[in-house]
Amino acid sequence: MAVLWHQDGSYWPLRPMNVLTMWLAIDDSDTENGCLRVIRGSHTNELAQLKDDVSVVNVLGSYTHRDEDIDQSKIVDVVLKPGDISIHHPNIIHGSEANTSNRRRCGLTIRYISPTTQCLDPKQPVMMMRGSPIDGINKYRSWPKYRSGYDLPFDGCETWNERRKIVDEDEEYFQRTDYDVMENEIKTDLFEFISRLGGKKAAN
Repeated sequence: MAVLWHQDGSYWPLRPMNVLTMWLAIDDSDTENGCLRVIRGSHTNELAQLKDDVSVVNVLGSYTHRDEDIDQSKIVDVVLKPGDISIHHPNIIHGSEANTSNRRRCGLTIRYISPTTQCLDPKQPVMMMRGSPIDGINKYRSWPKYRSGYDLPFDGCETWNERRKIVDEDEEYFQRTDYDVMENEIKTDLFEFISRLGGKKAAN
């Protein structure tokens, strides 16, 4: 599916918008398999209004800019080899064509957000990965527990629960959380989103 033209910052309840996104290519990413496309110089634009759109099948179900809003001469295809990275400003207008090839285009998104940036949505959990919190900016949550047999293993997972950052008031939440119920809720939300895009729910 295609990704319509959009600015990441229009999705995020952050103030100020001090965010840096790094996209690490796992596979080749080129024009044949739907590589990232950006509008040169658009990082200087103000953030535009986010609009829902499921009239065409697309990944996000929304956009900030139509094709007719775009200066075609400023479109840049970001072609990457495995191990290459691209770094994005939250205001840059970008998107991608659908991958119509028989090749996967996989990447890993990593974001850095300064501790001076406040998350304005109280329902959105915020975790301090590195550095020190600043009073009055965010209320940081505990790092989630590793659950053997449920979560994917990783280097150091055996000692993760002893090393993770803990906020005492969060621990009751982790104790009472029914992860099976949570997983079913996530699946339900995902299937509803896919249905909005015109897709079909896979059989269980």
